Amino acid sequence: GPTLLLSTAPSAGLYLDFERLNRTVNLPAYAKARDALLAEAARSAEADVETVVVDDDFSRSHGRTLYFSGRYYDPEPAGAKFTPDAQHIDPAAQLGGENAVRRTRAQHLFDNVTVLTLAGVASGNRTLLDRAAAWARAWFVEPATAMRPTLAFAQMPPPGQDGKMGTGIIEWRYVYYLVDALAQLEREGALPAAEAAKSRAWFAELLGDLNASAYAARERGRSNNHGLWLDVTTLAIAHYTADAAAVRRAATSIAAARLDEQLDARGLLAQEIARGDHCHHYVLFTCHAWLVAARMLARLEPAEAPDGGPTAVDAARRRICEMAARHVDAADGQCPGVAMLPSEVARRDQLRAGRMAVCEGKTDAELDAALGAARPAFEYNTSIAPFWQLASMV
Repeated sequence: GPTLLLSTAPSAGLYLDFERLNRTVNLPAYAKARDALLAEAARSAEADVETVVVDDDFSRSHGRTLYFSGRYYDPEPAGAKFTPDAQHIDPAAQLGGENAVRRTRAQHLFDNVTVLTLAGVASGNRTLLDRAAAWARAWFVEPATAMRPTLAFAQMPPPGQDGKMGTGIIEWRYVYYLVDALAQLEREGALPAAEAAKSRAWFAELLGDLNASAYAARERGRSNNHGLWLDVTTLAIAHYTADAAAVRRAATSIAAARLDEQLDARGLLAQEIARGDHCHHYVLFTCHAWLVAARMLARLEPAEAPDGGPTAVDAARRRICEMAARHVDAADGQCPGVAMLPSEVARRDQLRAGRMAVCEGKTDAELDAALGAARPAFEYNTSIAPFWQLASMV
């Protein structure tokens, strides 16, 4: 495989491009995006800083700072054998609602830190950067509230059946933009060097857990969207912690193995298409991961192939783009007999614009109409906002 180097531009992220943000934020064509970003940041600035700490029976016995997204329970009668294929999540673990717990809090962490950082850089408002840093300290620095760096108990089976399945790792997939925001907070001085070092050490420990644990190995072995999102997650964390060997491993997995696992002989995402009424959701969900992966690979710096020709990364990006064109641009035709929900139509349009930018190099002006269909705020499982075009096109 190719030799992959960490991106080295002073204000470069692996996913978010703060140099692009500074170029675009004051251009008239981006006025709506800028206004949407600042409005979202105003809401984020008013939000209380949440932590992983929940005082319940499970936490008292396992640790108050353990990430535990919610028990999965068997819907069969009491005493029936637990079967992983028959899981239903405890309603208390869902996002929103009166009983929202750690999974919701983690999503608020990802979104608020990123929005506040983007807006702070775009506006020069240090208060927004400081508020983002307060969230970071609560989760990764302060001993009393910092989360234990493991995802072993996410989506865990019932007590007594602690087989740590690994499926809950996917709840942290949006780390790929969070860590770029954390690195920018360090560059801006909102997260002082000593605290930034603790944050990177926290993520280095999590990366070690994801690389070596049995529960993560189970997730890595899943050939559907779960395995791909884990590669994206580990690539982002490895870049943030400057672990070059881990960057190469994750990037090589994405570039060399995942597409072969996921595409059938027809070149289709057969595992996701087979999900019946959820077909559109999972096809787009998986294409989103692939487009993020393609962008991240492009932000790395692959050494040239010995013969001066395309590298393995170049070849992988071409295949990703071919797959994305087939599934995103024709998403409504990949799931026969299944109507697209309005939210899925909006998501398809967002991803079309992202594909055009990543794969075709379309200019901002050419993408403006496509991105205008983006929804006005973050939404769970999408996290593509109308202001995203300020820093990334997918």
